[in-house]
Amino acid sequence: ERESLLNKRDELEHNLKTSQEKQTHLASSLRSREEELAVTSAALVEQSARVNELQSTYDGLVGDLEAEVAKGEIRIEQLKEGLQVDVSQDILFPSGSANLGTDGTRVLKTVAARLAKQSYSIAVEGHSDNVPITGALKKTYPSNWELAGARAASVVRLFVDQGIDGSRLTAVSHGAT
Repeated sequence: ERESLLNKRDELEHNLKTSQEKQTHLASSLRSREEELAVTSAALVEQSARVNELQSTYDGLVGDLEAEVAKGEIRIEQLKEGLQVDVSQDILFPSGSANLGTDGTRVLKTVAARLAKQSYSIAVEGHSDNVPITGALKKTYPSNWELAGARAASVVRLFVDQGIDGSRLTAVSHGAT
């Protein structure tokens, strides 16, 4: 009977030790999950703030440029990764030119005023019309691709002049290819 009780005690001690090890592992796992939850919660708060900032910028741009949006000269779209502002080249640049027109400058200054208050990256995508480059203009812009790049650079320069940090800006050219 004594031997049986000793075996039972050993078994109980083993079970206790196993349970204590499991408890230690579970406590460690719980701490790890709590840390992950804290990190995820902080990321969620940060992401929520970015979404609110983006929504505020979107609403502000739509309000500021209501007339141009109504006329179809500007399209503002809220995407998952940010905002997309499409401005008709008809109000930005004369055909064959990378010099901003008066209406384009006014619209872009309004956009820049809203974007200068934010911190996210901005990609300016230059396009050109489909009119082939000819004559003396061909020396400056051998193709519509170079013209599109010059147009993107013009907008980037205007944004920098309006107070947007140049390190946030990227100029992209879209040509026929």
